[in-house]
Amino acid sequence: MAEAAKQEPVVTMWSKEFTYDRWMKTKGIPIHTGYYIEDLRTIELEWWEERGCKAAFIQLLGQEGVSSARVSEIAPGKSTPPIKSKIQTPSTTTTRR
Repeated sequence: MAEAAKQEPVVTMWSKEFTYDRWMKTKGIPIHTGYYIEDLRTIELEWWEERGCKAAFIQLLGQEGVSSARVSEIAPGKSTPPIKSKIQTPSTTTTRR
């Protein structure tokens, strides 16, 4: 019996998963969800090759499909590759200790 071909799920405008959610899952870094994050300086990060640093996504309940947030750990004296985007991406910097 031939194995059935794997098919991607059909996504419609009524799907509960947004395109951005699916994109985040392909990056291989943690996605932290919930109502709040107690301390961003202590969350788990993983290496994100595309950005050249350790990082994680933050997705609080209610922001799904509306906005994005991520934490990146950039070594002192280092920088990340530039991102080309058609939208503004505000950022906040904090020190991780």
